[in-house]
Formats: sequence, structure tokens, C-alpha cells
Amino acid sequence: MENRRTRRKKQVNSNVTFMLIGTGIIVFIAVAAVIFVMIAVVDTGAPVRADDSSVSIAGERETIADEADFETVQEEYEPNPHDSTTEQYNEPPEPASPFSVFSFYIPENAAIYESFQSENPHLDTEAIIWMVNSSLHLPFFEEITTVEGSNPLLINTYNRLPSGFSPIGLLPVNSNECDLRATMETVEAFRNLRQAARDAGFDLSVVSAYRSAARQRAIFERQGSVDGAVMRPYHSEHQTGRALDLWGPGSSGLLDHGGATPVGDWVAANVNAHGFILRYPYGTTHITGIIFEPWHITYVGMEISTYMYENGIETLEEFVGRNPGAGMDWVRR
Repeated sequence: MENRRTRRKKQVNSNVTFMLIGTGIIVFIAVAAVIFVMIAVVDTGAPVRADDSSVSIAGERETIADEADFETVQEEYEPNPHDSTTEQYNEPPEPASPFSVFSFYIPENAAIYESFQSENPHLDTEAIIWMVNSSLHLPFFEEITTVEGSNPLLINTYNRLPSGFSPIGLLPVNSNECDLRATMETVEAFRNLRQAARDAGFDLSVVSAYRSAARQRAIFERQGSVDGAVMRPYHSEHQTGRALDLWGPGSSGLLDHGGATPVGDWVAANVNAHGFILRYPYGTTHITGIIFEPWHITYVGMEISTYMYENGIETLEEFVGRNPGAGMDWVRR
């Protein structure tokens, strides 16, 4: 009987032991679950159920992706102060040059415009630009450009013809004087001008036209090789075959105008309508480098002569200064 009680007691004790062990395991699992939940809350910033671990992991991945995208956007749109190519919005834009508003402004000449303006404050901005474009900020004959091309427009104290230049297709201007020749277009335009003068009661003739370099040199030396009265060889328009010196009755030889002779006044008022210009007008010696020559006309074509007349432009220097490049190689239209 006693043995039976002892065995039963041992069995009870064994069951209690197993129950305690089981309870301990359950408590351990419960504590572990609580710790896991607390860790998940700290990492994600939101409560997570123990049975929703897959959602928690996906949320963490989305958060990481969003942060990466934000960093990429920042790198793409935030200006880098160390990058010289990044536009700095806090810097005010540079003021526009007062010269740049004009169509004949040449950016490469910007510093020269400013310097020339400071030396000539009486000149307006437009005059500063076209004068610099035509090299008039320099003394005559200081910097000379040899103009290549078959029919250059502007030949003056800064632009010279190449050595050996000879115009093509020279024709007699006056039918009875073969030594006076000019280009075909010049001859045709002069004949129209002469007929218009006759219709107005005046008679015109040519006393000088094309000159060779040797002939121009001889005239220059005969005048004492002094600049201002006669152009140097290769700087004279007469060598182009487009310049004519006129004579008219009552002018005692070469033409005059400004009230001196009626025929001279008529020519001054009508040459532009026939493709000519008065090349050396009164009061322009500081631009052309030649004294006033009311008898000297130059054929430039109807387009240019009309443009100059309508815009009040007196000299080719101003025309070329307002139309950069026009004087290099003129193509008639």
C-alpha cells in the first residue's frame, strides 16, 4: 500500500514538473513575441502585428525606394555651388550693352566702341558703331586691308586693291574717246544719266574714268604725293572702272554744285536715281580722306544708291559700316 502511494506521489511530481516546463516555454515564446513586436514598431514607425510580417518588410522596401528617389531628385534639381555650369539664380544678369540693340553691332568690336565713344562723346551711338565698323577710329592708312574679289565696293584709305588688279569688260564712255573707259554697267548707267540731263536742258561729258595703277601713281606724284587731294595708287576708285569725273557747261571744266552751277546742282539731285552716288560730298573729308569733289561720281548700282538716298547716307563708309561685309566683294543685283 505504501509503495503504491509513493509511486503515485512521484507521478504527480513528474506531471507538475512537465507543467512548469511547458508554462516556462509558453512564457518564453510570449516574451519573445512582445520583443519582436517592439522592435518592429521602432524600425517602421507604425504598429505591426505578429502575423503581418510580409507587409512590414514590403513597407520597409518602399520606404527605402522613396528615400533613394528623393535623393536622386535632389541631385538632379538642386544647383551645385561648386559647378561653374550651374546657373546661379541669386546673381543679377549683366546689363545689355547700349551698342547691341543695333543690327550692325559686331560683338568683337565692343571694347573698341566703348573706347572710341569715350574719345568722342559728341557722337551718337549709331555713329560710333558704323565708324568703328569702317575702321574710322584709326588714322588714315594706318591699317590697310587688301580687298580680294572681282568687284570690290569700298576702296579708300583703309582698303586697297590687290597688286595687278584690273576690272573686266571695260567699254568706252564717250563714243568718240576710246581712252576713257569704264565697266559695262557704269557706261550703261552714265548714258541713262546723260540722257536725263539732256532732257532737263544740260549736257554732261566724262573727263576721267578708269585709270591704271601707273596712271594713278603719276597723278598722285604730280600733286606732290600729298594725301587728301588725290588717292594713292591701289586706293583710288578710278582703278575699279566705276568712278567718273564729270564736266558740264558753265562749270569752267569740272562740275560744281551748291549753287555754283545749275548743272552741278541737277547732278547732285539726280545721280542716285541712276545708280550713282556723289562719292566725296561736302563736309565728309574726315570720313573719306578726300577733299570735296562735286564732279566725282561712283556707280554702286540701283539697290545701294536708292538705299543711301532714302536713308540719308552720304558716304560709302557709312553704308558699309551699317552693312558689315558689303564692302569686301560686291555682287551686283
